[in-house]
Amino acid sequence: MLASILASGLAVGAVYALVGITYNTMYSTSRVISFTAGQLGMLGGVFGSLFMLVWGIPLLLALPMVLAVCAIVGVITEFVAVRPVLKSLDQHLYVLSTLALALMIQQTTAIEWSTEPRPFPKLFGLAAASLTRNSGCPSLPVC
Repeated sequence: MLASILASGLAVGAVYALVGITYNTMYSTSRVISFTAGQLGMLGGVFGSLFMLVWGIPLLLALPMVLAVCAIVGVITEFVAVRPVLKSLDQHLYVLSTLALALMIQQTTAIEWSTEPRPFPKLFGLAAASLTRNSGCPSLPVC
């Protein structure tokens, strides 16, 4: 069970680190704070789960599809929330416009796919029995 907790914590921490690096890179290159980076990370997980679990697409085909969908959302963000606001007199409104778009993406995803956690498909056949879901705690009601 300890190995499962450590693996899960490292995976979640790596995702947060990637989102943080994205925020830093976007701000240092363009001086634009876009709050949609976290939403793109969330959409990557949602669409990855959709493509692999629901539609049954293999990993090597689903990964480029997820990247394409997230790239399209990023381009839409640029044209809808950033460019029109940067042309206005008060250029600090892009922070609010990207935040508003991020909240709309989050709420649309919550309505469409719900907020209940779902298991992500096993990517590699390397997981031991101790790393599988619900193992080691059959007596706990939460498991």
